[in-house]
Amino acid sequence: MELSCLCNNPALTAASEKCLLAKCSIEDSLKTQNYTEFSCGRPVRDKHVVPLTLAITGGTLATLAFVMRMGALFTRSQGRSIGVDDFFAGLALVLAGPPTLTALQRMSYLSLLWNPLEAKCIVH
Repeated sequence: MELSCLCNNPALTAASEKCLLAKCSIEDSLKTQNYTEFSCGRPVRDKHVVPLTLAITGGTLATLAFVMRMGALFTRSQGRSIGVDDFFAGLALVLAGPPTLTALQRMSYLSLLWNPLEAKCIVH
């Protein structure tokens, strides 16, 4: 079957979609749709970087806020000791680490999971 026939024939697309929904798992249907859209040269929506960006931004801002807070405490405190509020600021910084690390791990996993340049047809 020619690619132009697959990409430009709405009746064939509808019949293929009906068959996929009836006989294939959701995962296989989505992979097939992904492959078809990529093969037909349609634009790719790539939002897999958003969670990583949010996690890194959040972790960076938490670290910056903590460093600024501790810097102000040690340079301008006039002998004030570390208080409960400083402890909770440090705790917030520590708690910001796992989401950042999880996003980094997930990002590396997702990039290995599906690479459109290496996609293979999975329809049986």
